[in-house]
Amino acid sequence: MMWGSDYPHSESTWPNSRASIAQAVAAVPAGAARRILGLNPIDFCRFDADVLTSAAARIGPSPAEVPAAA
Repeated sequence: MMWGSDYPHSESTWPNSRASIAQAVAAVPAGAARRILGLNPIDFCRFDADVLTSAAARIGPSPAEVPAAA
């Protein structure tokens, strides 16, 4: 399972994406939320985890901003 958004379309969750992500994983255990929000796509698509971790640190949201994943 992976989380995704349809940004930049007008019906996307922006500028409320952080709240939308938090709501989407609110009832999910933290480890599963981390897999759904990032680790599963990295594994499945064979992305470079170091590059994406660096980008995520600059752009966010951080795990602290997503209560279920903190």
